[in-house]
Amino acid sequence: MNVDRESTGFKLFKQIFHCRVKAKHLIDVEHAAEFGLPSTGDDQYDAELAEVWNDVYLPASDIAELINDGADVIIVALEDATRIYELIQNHLEWWEDQFRQSFYFEPGRIKRVKRDIELLSRVAAGLFPMVESYVRKEDKHLTARDDSIMPFRPEGETYTLDQTDLGRYDPSIVKEHRTLEDIIDTKVLDRVRIWER
Repeated sequence: MNVDRESTGFKLFKQIFHCRVKAKHLIDVEHAAEFGLPSTGDDQYDAELAEVWNDVYLPASDIAELINDGADVIIVALEDATRIYELIQNHLEWWEDQFRQSFYFEPGRIKRVKRDIELLSRVAAGLFPMVESYVRKEDKHLTARDDSIMPFRPEGETYTLDQTDLGRYDPSIVKEHRTLEDIIDTKVLDRVRIWER
């Protein structure tokens, strides 16, 4: 089976991000149902352990599921939050094309797709206020007077980045925010055939 490693779906499920999640949200439900919850025998200590934040690496799909289950997830790096936001937006736009081009969707699949893209769009909406102001600094630095618009300084001194307000910041790399309703006519999520609009 050929896997498109550049697809938005693959990246949502396979590209991992550093985040922090409480121990109680990292328990495998199926494993716990079969074998029970791990315990030290001290209920108070077990309760304290359950609240400990753990550093983990998770794909965006798992992060979205944890958030949907009510877990608090801390994404450690702002760059990762921005990347997750962009992945979700790109995935929603990919589905926009699928809905525009496809003639028929299997009813069981459309139900799963509807659930997943509505969940992802809620996560993207939650991330957007955090990532909309994200800017990145170029690798270039102000190393000489010729590189800047600053007036001449005595003795051939140059301006460093921390001495100016010209940090060479790029505009935000985040796309303009589009909600699920902007990307996909949500009525199509309830149809099976293309003419059912």
